[in-house]
Amino acid sequence: MNPNTTTGVRNRFLILVALRWLPVGLVAPILVLIPRSKGLSLSEIGVMFAIYGLTTAALELPTGGLADALGRRTILIVSAVLTLVFTVLLLVADTMVGFGVATFFGGMSRALDSGPLEAWFVDRTRELDPDAGIRGGLSAGGTIDGIALALGAIAGGLIPAMSGSLGPAIVTSLIAGVVYLIAIPLLMTADGPRDQTFTATFAEVPAVVGSGIRLGFRHRPIRLLLLASAALGIGLSSVELLWQPHFIALGGGADTDTGPLGFILASGFALAGLGSALAPRLTKWVGGDPRHAAFTARLLIGVMLAGLASATGFGVAVAAFVGFYFMNGLGFPVENELLHDQVSANVRTTVLSIKSLSLQAGGLVASLTIARLAEAAGISTAWWVAASVLALSSIAFLRLPTHALVREH
Repeated sequence: MNPNTTTGVRNRFLILVALRWLPVGLVAPILVLIPRSKGLSLSEIGVMFAIYGLTTAALELPTGGLADALGRRTILIVSAVLTLVFTVLLLVADTMVGFGVATFFGGMSRALDSGPLEAWFVDRTRELDPDAGIRGGLSAGGTIDGIALALGAIAGGLIPAMSGSLGPAIVTSLIAGVVYLIAIPLLMTADGPRDQTFTATFAEVPAVVGSGIRLGFRHRPIRLLLLASAALGIGLSSVELLWQPHFIALGGGADTDTGPLGFILASGFALAGLGSALAPRLTKWVGGDPRHAAFTARLLIGVMLAGLASATGFGVAVAAFVGFYFMNGLGFPVENELLHDQVSANVRTTVLSIKSLSLQAGGLVASLTIARLAEAAGISTAWWVAASVLALSSIAFLRLPTHALVREH
């Protein structure tokens, strides 16, 4: 893997992508079960998710600037260290405070690693060959991402089932995280440009937030899309928070009977990728209008969540769960297309950042409310509420104009 050839850079990029997401996949099927096994209630776990979302949202905007100020390799190393801290705390925490601190470090890590690796791959490739294509590498990265998550999820479900304890899966994730940390300085041989200072990075954040808020209030199409994004955050967070205890209850087993959970989650990851690949066909099937495609996909996401809420059998619940992920993958590219159609280049980055914040805001609302509702009235009732929010949000896409480019002056 010669670091001075585009093929070598591509191979190093793909290895780092795999090593990054394997540890995540290992704990994903048991992330809610871990604190529950230590005595935390669903509402307390919801607070954990809220801390994660708030931390990620707070660092979402300055992340790119931090990479420019400190170097991409440096940021990835910091992110990997924070992931190890998060994993160690998952292993040893036994109180709400301990798990809250864990998710704080996890949110910091997630925000910091949201772009530097991909930026390094693109810039290093073009540095070696300005005419080199990057689409194949980025596409392969997305595929490797999904495979690593799926394999990690399968292993993360099987390890507790075979060992009778959640701890070994966490330890395995920790070991995988150490391997990733070691690989970063070995494989990323160039750190990338450093275009601004650390102080300047954070000085820009209020202006970016203010610009995005102004766009959201002034321009109706942007406002509709941001509201739809927040609604999706509510739906996604409600599923991520409640699916593990729900399936354990349906299976009638203990919290260590996690074997099926890994396969279920891996199937969801795989079908989400398939849905994204089929998004152009969906637009074609509904007459070529992306608004109708987004409406259809969002409505079906709500239908799948309603099916999950009403399912009393394990098999039907699994079908609805993976269907939820498939429909989310189907709608995501179309929703992004609509967003890009509504803005011009000079505000595109700002609007994308604000859209991400809207998604996190919806997740925060769900973390603080849906979990409490599930404790008070049951998981099915909580999911029916979230499904209704998703279904109603589909109307927003039908109210969009075909083209209304927004420019900030």
